[in-house]
Amino acid sequence: MIRAFASGATGVAVLGCHVGGCRFNDANHPALKRLELLKTLLDAAGIGGNRLLLGFGTAHESHQYAEMIVDFHREVEGLPSMASWLPAGQ
Repeated sequence: MIRAFASGATGVAVLGCHVGGCRFNDANHPALKRLELLKTLLDAAGIGGNRLLLGFGTAHESHQYAEMIVDFHREVEGLPSMASWLPAGQ
């Protein structure tokens, strides 16, 4: 995610299983903690935690995923590109 932002991405979406409903032995619990910390760091750095979407669901909830992505796109489309944060020549 940091690499995506460093490359100029305006927003990054991370989608996964419902917390507590992952077949990979609750792997989403530590991921959720890391992503929440990253959102806090993005806010503290002045970048904005709203540039990071955390979404959870199942394959049967594709309509909810689609709505989540559309809402996220609406939120970040008006934000300045992260490319404006990069030093000249990158």
